[in-house]
Amino acid sequence: MSGDSGAGRPMDESTQDALARAAQVGRVRALLGTPPPYPVLGLSNPALTPSRLVDVREGEGRATRIALGFGDAEGSAGRFALVVSGPAGRELDELSDLLAAEARRLGDEVTQDPPTAPELTPPGGLRLNIPIEVDGLIVVEGLPVPAHLRRQGRLWAAHITVSPGRVVTVIARGVDPGTLQLSEVGDLRPYVNAWEEHQLKAVAAAAFMTRQREAAEVPAQGLDAHVALLRAWLLGPGRDHEGTLILRDSGTEEQRTCWDAAVTTQAHYATQSPTEAAGAVAAMVNQGMRLAERSTWFTDGRLVARAIEELARFTVFDSDVPSRRAQEWWGRVWTLSTTPLPSDPADARERQREHAATEAVWLTAWERWAGGDDGHGHTHGPHRGGR
Repeated sequence: MSGDSGAGRPMDESTQDALARAAQVGRVRALLGTPPPYPVLGLSNPALTPSRLVDVREGEGRATRIALGFGDAEGSAGRFALVVSGPAGRELDELSDLLAAEARRLGDEVTQDPPTAPELTPPGGLRLNIPIEVDGLIVVEGLPVPAHLRRQGRLWAAHITVSPGRVVTVIARGVDPGTLQLSEVGDLRPYVNAWEEHQLKAVAAAAFMTRQREAAEVPAQGLDAHVALLRAWLLGPGRDHEGTLILRDSGTEEQRTCWDAAVTTQAHYATQSPTEAAGAVAAMVNQGMRLAERSTWFTDGRLVARAIEELARFTVFDSDVPSRRAQEWWGRVWTLSTTPLPSDPADARERQREHAATEAVWLTAWERWAGGDDGHGHTHGPHRGGR
């Protein structure tokens, strides 16, 4: 943010928070792009939703702590469990400190005893009411393992020794520790995707809290500029450019204005140079236009709306959207489209064959997306059929 945006105005803090959240999306994506060198555990019983990444701590370029949340994180009366994983030998927080922090977050009422305290039932049995502090067993990967648990009203926290030197921490509310079961999470992507959605909603909420200023003063929030640009090209004038590359100066004044806003936003959120941002925006617009020309599903307004959103999300935040595989293929198509042909005729023909073959693979990947397949063998529900 520039210094002339009104230092000291109370709403600027909300804007700064929104921008920080958006930037954090990229950092977490990069940090978790490589699986951590230790197992990450999640809740397998009871089944609580929603589930998402809650926190990541970084040290020396690696994730040193990954916390996954399950259930109602915000309501003090709901059921919730936070599962914290890390490398062997990590420093552990005091259970009493964890409970106090959770009580401060939710309010003191959660520290009051429920009518009947939950039951902890390891082999050998314990009293029905959980004492303030107790050693017991909790099931991890189908086997009971030692756990040291501390309770404060409806809250409890436990350090669970999964293997020698390796401890997982659970903080829970409204969940019976005697029925709690943990298991290893094989794929973090759904949790990261849900966390990203949470962050982007916070960005949008902050935009409504911020004093409205002239559009030229700040980048558009989140995906707005990219979505507006794609809509201006795909749903407005400009469909007469079939087979040609679309550049910033190819369109109407409105389209050029949208283009400039998208480049500014891309440079800001993706931390790119103006040249890199302009290239990313050009690749996005041209992919959309090529889809409009060649895909069989582009007459379906619902599919078009989803494609526009995913094109924008992938371009701005490198999101793991269902069309990611197809858009990665477009990267190669775009490189072949914008690189001059070799001067040697034989090499030029080979390049043209590669271009045609790569574009065919790209288009097939989008057709599979329209049918509900993300190209990695994961189905995300068919888009067709007016659900």
